[in-house]
Amino acid sequence: MATNAIHGRFGALLVDQSAAANGSASQLGNLSDWSIDGQRDQVEVSVLGENVKTYVAGMSDFTGTLNGVLNTASNGIYTVADGIARTFYLYVDNTDATSKSPVPTGKGYWYGQALFNGVSTQGGVGDAVKWTINWSAATSIYRV
Repeated sequence: MATNAIHGRFGALLVDQSAAANGSASQLGNLSDWSIDGQRDQVEVSVLGENVKTYVAGMSDFTGTLNGVLNTASNGIYTVADGIARTFYLYVDNTDATSKSPVPTGKGYWYGQALFNGVSTQGGVGDAVKWTINWSAATSIYRV
């Protein structure tokens, strides 16, 4: 049985949505799911005479995807996808389990600066209009 498991429905992304990326982070609305992928380069340093390959850790890299439902009253998703490094906080669960009210630290989160690399918007017969944003780290990304 999984212990300390949580449901993903209360996740949240707070990101600096100001035009110059110099404001406070606020919640990016209508987010429906997200992903984050952290990797580290592995560099082979094997030399003659060794019986196994040896490696050293290299640079870290974080990328991810955000998906949501289009909110026609907000341009937030288009503002953040302008190629400027923006501060973000990606919360696993942004609510208090008892009161269902937002809490400042949630149950763990990632933070740093990211480049939000454009918006893909799609829709069709029988479906809501949705958006996708891919992002990549602009600074070190930390997990709290």
